[in-house]
Amino acid sequence: GKEAYTLHLLSANEHSTTMFKPEVVSDVQRQQRAINEQFQRELEKEQRIKYDLMSEEEKNQQQEAEHFGDIVSAYNYYGTHSFERFARKEADFKRLIPRYQNLMPGFLPRMSDIRTAIVKNHFFIRQVTANTEIFLNGQAQNIVRREKEKLPTEHNMDKVRSTLRQCSRDWSSEGFPEREQCYGPILNELKERFPIFEERQHLRVLNPGCGMGRLTWEIANLGFQSQGNEFSYFMLLASHMILNRSQKDQHTLYPFIHETTNVLKISHQLRQVVLPDVDPYSLPSQSKFSMSAGDFLEVYSEKENFGMWDVVSACFFIDTAHNVIQYFECISRILKPGGLFINFGPLLFHYADMPNELSIEISYEELRPTLEYCGLKIVKEEFDLPSKYASNKYSMLQMTYRCIFLVCVRVPDAPIDRLEPKPFDESVRQGGVTNTVSVEPSAAQSADNEAAHQRYHEQSDRRDVRDLHHHHSHSSSPRREHPESSSASSLSTESHQHQ
Repeated sequence: GKEAYTLHLLSANEHSTTMFKPEVVSDVQRQQRAINEQFQRELEKEQRIKYDLMSEEEKNQQQEAEHFGDIVSAYNYYGTHSFERFARKEADFKRLIPRYQNLMPGFLPRMSDIRTAIVKNHFFIRQVTANTEIFLNGQAQNIVRREKEKLPTEHNMDKVRSTLRQCSRDWSSEGFPEREQCYGPILNELKERFPIFEERQHLRVLNPGCGMGRLTWEIANLGFQSQGNEFSYFMLLASHMILNRSQKDQHTLYPFIHETTNVLKISHQLRQVVLPDVDPYSLPSQSKFSMSAGDFLEVYSEKENFGMWDVVSACFFIDTAHNVIQYFECISRILKPGGLFINFGPLLFHYADMPNELSIEISYEELRPTLEYCGLKIVKEEFDLPSKYASNKYSMLQMTYRCIFLVCVRVPDAPIDRLEPKPFDESVRQGGVTNTVSVEPSAAQSADNEAAHQRYHEQSDRRDVRDLHHHHSHSSSPRREHPESSSASSLSTESHQHQ
């Protein structure tokens, strides 16, 4: 029979004898597989019929659960996918003539060490995906179990690797220099403007686009009531595990093993990080720490949030908008009179050049007047502040953003105050467009468009999730990745005392 190779990913205790075992596929087995594939097609057809009969709310719930299942599936597939990837690299090396192979005696031992590191990373990921039932209701869990059986997309696998880098950036000593670059100015501004520690417990600080949640945690550590907001299930799952089910220095991670280019030394690729570098439960007794999960505009455009926040602090966030002016409008409405908007970051504009996605890309010169229109008066403005993002300090490729640091005060009687706020709807998510023009994509764009719609046009309902503690992901390429939706939903957690 024809041979197919099945990967066997062994447990952490058995990883030293990792192997590829050939599987002989008989005619009977092929026939059974064909029957299974036909059954799967019939099942999917039946599911599509049921879906067409659903209400919009039921469709939204199912789409969110399917998206969540895709994320969990990608996490769980990390070990197998990584083994297959490096097996191809090892096979390429073995195609060399022996004379060339002998010139690189450390290559195969390095592949063995990388496989060992993959198993350890996979062990960390298994802890990330444990207890995911808090994110969805019981009915949705059935959908998630079905979705987890699907083969993940390469995009989602890249997001998993990127999230490992984010864990290192936010929660290890390796990421301390980067955190000082981008979080430092925000934290220093808060300390300077609110120098009395005891008074901070009465001040509410919102941190939208909070990523893995370290900046939100640091703000709470200063004694404030701190709430983070995040859009990505990749981030939410990882940060929840670190913040709620981890002790100081509990986890060992190898976030750089997947970088096979621009490597100076083997030891740089194989180095480990230990996280978290702080005890997540060591916050002051007066502080409060919580997380709201979902689309920023959808969660905070409700009137119950208007005038409720003393500070909105954003880091690498405002350029995640379809239309950044809408972010400013929302921030202006939720701030109290005299409240502060503190921002650090570049203007990358995440939806730039994405098929069928609205993206308003403006210069900082054009952006400044929109702040004044929204009642956000600039009181501090600094330019050319260097900051990296989830970088590898030993890589031969380094990229640095030249960031802007802004501090604005919410002033009364702004032009925006004369407008009646409207409830959130789909036009808000698409940048406030009232009339849209649909452009038929070319055949070459079809695959990209389908993937883009899968990532960004999934809808979901709003529900409360407790004890949920996360910005952007970053791949090895210079461009930060586009935000991965927790669908377009607004999963909101209730504030709670961090215990």
